[in-house]
Amino acid sequence: MKIKKYSMKRKALIIYCTNTKSGELLAVENDFLNMKSYLMSCMGGCWEEGEIIALNNPTKNEVKQCIHKNFRDVDYGFVMFSGHGYVDSSDGLQRVEVKDEYGNDNMIIVDLFTPAPRQTIIIDACRKLYDTRLITESRKLFSLTTQKISDDKKEKYRTLFDACIGGANEGTNIIFATSKGSPSICKQNGSVFINSMIEKCTEFFNNTANAKKVLNTEDVVNMIGSIEVEFEDRKMIQKPEVRIFNDSVPFPIAIGNIPMIRGIKYDKETKRFRTID
Repeated sequence: MKIKKYSMKRKALIIYCTNTKSGELLAVENDFLNMKSYLMSCMGGCWEEGEIIALNNPTKNEVKQCIHKNFRDVDYGFVMFSGHGYVDSSDGLQRVEVKDEYGNDNMIIVDLFTPAPRQTIIIDACRKLYDTRLITESRKLFSLTTQKISDDKKEKYRTLFDACIGGANEGTNIIFATSKGSPSICKQNGSVFINSMIEKCTEFFNNTANAKKVLNTEDVVNMIGSIEVEFEDRKMIQKPEVRIFNDSVPFPIAIGNIPMIRGIKYDKETKRFRTID
């Protein structure tokens, strides 16, 4: 049995706001570099560089124009935002801060939705009004794409990723880096959630004894659990959340280290994909 092939078109958009009205967040540039490297790795699904768009300090109009132009005929969309954010007390909506343009310096989550029938959105921003992202010292970049991936290997991982997406119900997965009313913590090496997500996915990929070959959005949030960050005078807890919309399933976020795959099967009861080795 072979994996069913899908001629799936993907597109990813990484928005990282290093300097907006609430202040500089230079470290979130590392979120862009780390996420791009992750997506292009085997565990991230072997995205091509041309499938990934980056916007640094865009205006609201620039984001909307980019989504309209690049996601109209896409089967699967991936959007990540890293920067300042808050929950508006007047309407309870999550907002993310982009570059000020004519007094319009924030976006609500639905502004980041793409026309793609299946999409994953990651919001790494505070969810507390007027909170700022805290910064501690350290620096690290993930070098996941330094080793060239062979064409055969790339095809295998892309095929499995596409099969998982193509076989799922249409809908939207949203991962919030923190719970409502809490800050999202940033270090000099980037956001603690993005780094934690990549570290957990890397552990999953390197565990060759793991029978589970596909890690989805719910899985990785559960694996991360609560992120504990210690400061000199206090300790802070950040707990990510995931929301699944439109009767969809949790979409894959990481592919395991698979020497050989014969097929893939979707279990309707567990709403999970499993591989047939």
